[in-house]
Amino acid sequence: MSLLQKGLKALWIEQIEMANSLDNILNQKNDNDDSWISVSDMMTGLMMIFLFIAIIYIQEVLNTYGEFEDVQAKICTELRTEFNEEQKTWNMKICEGGLLVKFENNENFLPDSKVITERFQLVLNEFYPRFKNILWKYIDDVDELRIEGHASSEARGKSRKDAYLYNTELSQGRSYNVMNYVLSLDEIVSNSDFLEWSYENLTAHGMSSSEVIMVNNIEDEQASRRVEFRIRTKAEDKLIEFVKELDGA
Repeated sequence: MSLLQKGLKALWIEQIEMANSLDNILNQKNDNDDSWISVSDMMTGLMMIFLFIAIIYIQEVLNTYGEFEDVQAKICTELRTEFNEEQKTWNMKICEGGLLVKFENNENFLPDSKVITERFQLVLNEFYPRFKNILWKYIDDVDELRIEGHASSEARGKSRKDAYLYNTELSQGRSYNVMNYVLSLDEIVSNSDFLEWSYENLTAHGMSSSEVIMVNNIEDEQASRRVEFRIRTKAEDKLIEFVKELDGA
C-alpha cells in the first residue's frame, strides 16, 4: 500500500468513527423537537467542518505526492540519459526500486574486505562527478544522499547471528570507504558548495543482509553484494510525516 493510500485510508476510518459517534448521539436524542433540531444542526455543522478540513488535507497530500513523483521522474530520466552507455559495463542499475543508482558486482571490493578495488575506483572517478552535476540541479529538493553498503546472507561457517553482525561491519566499512573516496575526488574537493552540502546531507549506511536480492525465491548472492547511491527528497520526507500524523491520530 502506498503512502497516499495509507493516508486516505486513515482519513476514511476517522470519518467512519465520527459518523458512528453522531449516530450514537442521535439515538440518545431528547423527545423535545426543539432540542432535537439543535443537536442535529450542531452535528451537521461539525461534520461539514471535518469534511472541509479533510478535503484540504487530502489536497495537500496529493500535491506533495505529485511533487515527489515529478522530482523523481526528472532525476531518473537525467540519470538514465547520462549513463546510458555505461550501465552494462559498470553493472549499474538506475531507479530500480526507488530513486537510486545501484552497483552490483563482486569486483567492487576485495574478497571479504572493505578495500575498494582499482576497477571500482576508476568507475567512481567517472561516475560520481557526473552524478553530482545532475544532483546539484535538484539540490533544493534533496534532503539526503545515502551511500548504502549491502551484503549477501552467506554465513561463511558462522551462526546466523554472527554472519549478520559480520556483514553489518563489512557493509558499513564499505559504505564508509566509498563515501570517503568520493569526497576526496578533485572535482568534488574543488566544489566548496557541494562539499559543504555533503558534510550536512551525505551519509553512509551498512545494511548487512537486511535487503538481499531474490530471484525465483532464491537469493542472488552477487546481486545482494552491492553499493547504492540513494536519494531522499524533501517531498518524500513530507509524505512520511503525513502518514505518521495520520497513524498518531
